[in-house]
Amino acid sequence: MSYRLFVDEVGHADLRSAENPNERYLALTGAIIDMTSYSVALDERFRAIKQQHFGTDSVVLHRREILDRRGPFGVLRDDRRSESFSEDILHALRDITFVAITVAIDKKAHKERYGRWQFHPYHYCMTCLVERYAKWLSRRGLIGDVLAESRNANEDKALKGTYRRFYERGSLQVREREVIERLSSRELKLSKKSANINGLQLVDLIASPSFRWMLCQRRGEPMTAKFGGQVARILQTKYDRSPSGAIDGFGCKWLP
Repeated sequence: MSYRLFVDEVGHADLRSAENPNERYLALTGAIIDMTSYSVALDERFRAIKQQHFGTDSVVLHRREILDRRGPFGVLRDDRRSESFSEDILHALRDITFVAITVAIDKKAHKERYGRWQFHPYHYCMTCLVERYAKWLSRRGLIGDVLAESRNANEDKALKGTYRRFYERGSLQVREREVIERLSSRELKLSKKSANINGLQLVDLIASPSFRWMLCQRRGEPMTAKFGGQVARILQTKYDRSPSGAIDGFGCKWLP
């Protein structure tokens, strides 16, 4: 049985913006999905939703474009159509079997703690995310790989290098042997958004609500966004958990 971790991010890795409250954080979210049931459980479900609401399954679901009602999502300016679409997405997220993991970094705290040495925030988050994925696979005796969204040639090359080093050397949290036993490929898979991969679109839809929920929990604040709050409540049933049921450190991890 083979699994895949689909990965998407919220925010960006530039440490120069760490003092800006609006750009202080970066979060990577992964959705672990059983690829033996992917076609029916997720792919066909998302294709049907797209066909029903937009008349074609070639639409690429992207949270920011949906919120801004850009391109094909302009039809969602109609309140009834928007409500119907949201309900279908929420039902799909409830029904589809996946495990969620989010790793978030406070870039300001990262700079303050580590001074001149600073692990690239994106690569730091990716390493911690894949650590948790490898440990999840190991606890169940499973095998899987990782697919993230392609960004640009230089960033893709650097990220592939970080992943490969993790595969070859392991980390303080996961031994090299365990990594090699559980990850089926030493290469990180990357795909552009235009490839219309529904696994990447699922994680795009949950990444921001997951991070916002973590940030609100950290600050002791309620989530105010209606749809994001509904997604966050669904994610409480999807996060990876410790044997005792704890999400912290398993389904959600704050850095540094």
